[in-house]
Amino acid sequence: MPKTRWPAIVGFGLTVAGLVNQTLISCRRLQTAARARVAEDPQQLLALPLLKDAARDDPVLRRRYLEERARLQPEFGDYLALRLSNVAWLPPPWPAVVWALETLLGGLAATLLFRRRSIEAPRQRPIEKSETRNPESRIEGSDHGDASST
Repeated sequence: MPKTRWPAIVGFGLTVAGLVNQTLISCRRLQTAARARVAEDPQQLLALPLLKDAARDDPVLRRRYLEERARLQPEFGDYLALRLSNVAWLPPPWPAVVWALETLLGGLAATLLFRRRSIEAPRQRPIEKSETRNPESRIEGSDHGDASST
């Protein structure tokens, strides 16, 4: 593998790791908020077993049970579904599939941007020493003397 690919691979890995970390942090915040809600009113949990029993045959009640469980005892999959809930309610495993695609595409986009910039950088023409001098410059020290004397 050429040396030029290693920075892109590292960039991809770091981007994906950052996106995964951000998702995990957000999930933990959701879980902390849910625990605080349940601590204020522990009786909210009493309805979950009843909904679970009733939800076995009814798809509407099953969805209601999943929503309540996600609100009171969220897991990682519940967090992923919550992220998509404004767009559509998707049953498992689709929220995880969408998140995986989102993360991989984010890493790919970062890699392509990184590679584009690293490929363009060597193509730039080096600046010659004569181009850095401005003959019309009034700053002392450019060609006429020492700049520290002013």
